Amino acid sequence: ASSFLFDPQSTQWTQLPAMRGPHDYLGNGISYTDASAAVMKQVVMVAGGHDERNPLAGNEWLDGSNPAAGWRPYPLWQTARHNANTVILPDGKLLTAGGNRGLYGYENPLLDTEMYSAQASATDGTWLKMAPHAIQAAYHSTAIL
Repeated sequence: ASSFLFDPQSTQWTQLPAMRGPHDYLGNGISYTDASAAVMKQVVMVAGGHDERNPLAGNEWLDGSNPAAGWRPYPLWQTARHNANTVILPDGKLLTAGGNRGLYGYENPLLDTEMYSAQASATDGTWLKMAPHAIQAAYHSTAIL
């Protein structure tokens, strides 16, 4: 649950506040920068994951402009999952595909897809169900745009 910030100028790592939940096994994340706003906004979102204490971890985000403020809740997927892939779409929305729901890493594959209703930098959107895909996309899968 630990997180660190690397400063390339000093080549030093600074410890940030701990994450809210475990994402140490089979989670996914994105790093999003919105330079179109008056004040550039950077968001790091970490989602899903799995461990023995919490088989289906929630979603959370970090404000890249103020990382010392720590991790905060990010809207949850409609279907909790691990082994999923999230991509940033050209309009700034997020699309999550695939994954698993099983207690352990690889069983109970999910074919449903969810899209975030707002740009990634908005933390008050909701996840909307989209058309399912036809094949399992979980462990060792990739989603790219």
